[in-house]
Amino acid sequence: AVAEYFASLTEPCPRIHCAMVVRGSTLVIYGGIFEMGDVEVTLDDCWALDLGKRDQWRRLLPGTMDRLVWRGDGEADDDDDDDDDDDEEEDEDEGP
Repeated sequence: AVAEYFASLTEPCPRIHCAMVVRGSTLVIYGGIFEMGDVEVTLDDCWALDLGKRDQWRRLLPGTMDRLVWRGDGEADDDDDDDDDDDEEEDEDEGP
C-alpha cells in the first residue's frame, strides 16, 4: 500500500520536518517525514511550485519511498516486554 501511494503522487504528500526554500518565484520542498498510520516514512523526494501561477507542482526528484518495505511487527515488541517481566520476577524470588 505504501509503494502504490508514493508512485501515484501528482503533488507532494503532507509532511513534517522538510527543507523548504524560495528562489525567485519558485518554492522548492525536499524530504521530510510522512506518517501513514503507525508507520513513519522518511521522504527523499523534491517538488517545485511556481508561486506566480500556483497551478501545478513539478516533481524534481521522485525519491525512493515507493521502494520501501515495511518490516515492522508490533506483536514482536510486546513479546520482548513479556520476557523482561518474567526475568525480573525470577530475580525477586532468588533472595539473598
